[in-house]
Amino acid sequence: MQESAGVMWDKSETYQRDTDFLALARQIVRYKVSNYYRTKKHEFRLDDDILDKLTSMHEQVSIRVSERKAALTGLSR
Repeated sequence: MQESAGVMWDKSETYQRDTDFLALARQIVRYKVSNYYRTKKHEFRLDDDILDKLTSMHEQVSIRVSERKAALTGLSR
């Protein structure tokens, strides 16, 4: 996570405000995790397909949370 945060910090100057930061963060974390398991010799290894599924699931949950926030914001007005 620290390495991922470091990459995000390094890229903060090139980040465009109108783009999806969470999607960028997910992409960076997924790459870091995949690279970690590829370069280390561990008994436990997350397969790239599993990482893709986890990334997709997180994206779907994030979309639902955003939709709920928007709906609640509309109710409070």
